[in-house]
Amino acid sequence: MPKNETKNLLFFLLPYLILFLLLFAFALSYSLILSFTNMSPGRPLEFTGATNYARLFGDPLVWNGFKVVSTVLFIQVPIMTGLALILAILLSSPLIRGKTIFRTIFIIPVMTSLVAATLMWYPMFGENYGVINLVLTGIGLPGFKWLLDPTLALVSIFTVITWRWTGYNMIMFLAGLQAIPRELYDAAALDAGRLQTVRHITLPLLKPIIIFSVVFSIIGSLQLFAEPYVLTGQGTSAGFATYTVAIRLYNIGFIQGQFGYASAIGWFMALVAVCGTFFFLKRLGFFARGE
Repeated sequence: MPKNETKNLLFFLLPYLILFLLLFAFALSYSLILSFTNMSPGRPLEFTGATNYARLFGDPLVWNGFKVVSTVLFIQVPIMTGLALILAILLSSPLIRGKTIFRTIFIIPVMTSLVAATLMWYPMFGENYGVINLVLTGIGLPGFKWLLDPTLALVSIFTVITWRWTGYNMIMFLAGLQAIPRELYDAAALDAGRLQTVRHITLPLLKPIIIFSVVFSIIGSLQLFAEPYVLTGQGTSAGFATYTVAIRLYNIGFIQGQFGYASAIGWFMALVAVCGTFFFLKRLGFFARGE
């Protein structure tokens, strides 16, 4: 690249780089420093070493939060990813009409505000006047305490997350399906059925997008906050069954004002996300093949 073009490129990148350094790199570094202090309003700032991290390992609510996150990751994420993949394959079929309408319907939840989307479901899960219980009692079945029972509260959270994010993953899979050469399907149609075609052509060629979707879900699961916070009273109405790590961080940092400890929780969450992503990619042989 000529020097003049390089200078022009750096000139246009400079505002972004400045904002990145001020708003991201500085904040990230500052939070790391805070995680080794007792930072709290009204108290003298003191360096406490790894005290916050030692406290973290003895905090039952933090580990309860990781348990909830793990449940979401190992149960809800596979269901959502599989559903998104099935919908993408169906909507890429030439036999389906009105594809634009269906795509719009599935992508609308993603475009809705997270809190607003969650609040939309609150009347659905009400015990006495919830829409779901009214339907169940209308057909002679008993109603349920969806947001008070520990298991059903998790099911409710799974439902909202799946409703909101399935369309996002479906759109990604649709983009990947459109990039697969049609000639491969035409050749496979001569010797293989639809299921074999999906197994031996569609899934292998969609693997990078599926990996991206799962990695994104790992990070998103650790950051799960709005759905349990809004639906289940800060995650406590069902006996902490929906109390996530992000809610614990919020309560420690913004309710109790213990910014040092909250920073330690945040950095530990980031470490878990990195390690979890690395383990997932390594299990797939991602690094071994140099992909």
